[in-house]
This record gives sequence, structure tokens and C-alpha cells, in this order.
Amino acid sequence: MFEVQFEEGVKDLKKIVDTEHESGVTVIGCVSTPRTLFRGSPVDMKKEAFTCLESEVDVLAPGYGLAPETLLKNLKALVEARNEFYGRR
Repeated sequence: MFEVQFEEGVKDLKKIVDTEHESGVTVIGCVSTPRTLFRGSPVDMKKEAFTCLESEVDVLAPGYGLAPETLLKNLKALVEARNEFYGRR
């Protein structure tokens, strides 16, 4: 199985996800580590998570490693967004 992980800032995430899926590639990520997880609010986190999930990423995850001082409430919001997204389907 092949996988690819994208960092934040991708212009057309849905198009990239569709292209990778056509090739049988698993898509991971896309939540901004420095902007959203580290400096954003839980509301920002959920908004960005929903954008990623609506673009059909396979694994919702940070675009890169976590900063040591990332707020726990933002990490929890990432999980809550995933649960809310799949709970509403």
C-alpha cells in the first residue's frame, strides 16, 4: 500500500485526494501544525478538520509533527471533529 502525506496550504485538496485515490494511494493529513494546532483555537481546528474530511482524506492528521507546546484542547478538537463528521453521516 502506498501513502502520501500533505502539509497545509494545498490549493485544491479535493483534486489531489481524488488523483491519489485513482492511483490507489492513501492520503494522510493536511491539518496545519503551526497555524491551526499550535496557534489556532478549537473552532479553527474543527473547521480545518472538516475541510480535510470533506475532501475525503483517508487519515485525518497533522500535516507535520506536533510542536511540544501544542494545546491539548486543540488536539481534542481534532478528535471531536472526526467524531462529529462521521457521526453525522
